[in-house]
Amino acid sequence: MELIVTADDYGYSPYRDDIILDCFRRGILTGTSLMVNGKSAESAVQKGKQAGICIGLHLNLSEGIPISEPSQIPSLLREENGVVQFLGKEGFIQSVTEGRIVPSEVETELRNQV
Repeated sequence: MELIVTADDYGYSPYRDDIILDCFRRGILTGTSLMVNGKSAESAVQKGKQAGICIGLHLNLSEGIPISEPSQIPSLLREENGVVQFLGKEGFIQSVTEGRIVPSEVETELRNQV
């Protein structure tokens, strides 16, 4: 039996990325999943390639800045301090519960993340 251990949120921040790579080098992790809209996603991919870690995809509809143009996915977004961003986990759950999320907008953002 093989145990696969995957770290979440790769690409979220340089600090988190470094910890994930350190765990991989120590043999604690077998892979990670990349948040393509994370602050350090591009550098994380380069560092990950150099380290040889298997990188999967972490689809994200609740945190940070979207990949899509905001005008394409308004039901998924809020503006806070002049920054257009996702609703946050609680905001997303509330919007889903209240029927305010537009399914085609979810599809648009997920396709752009892939």
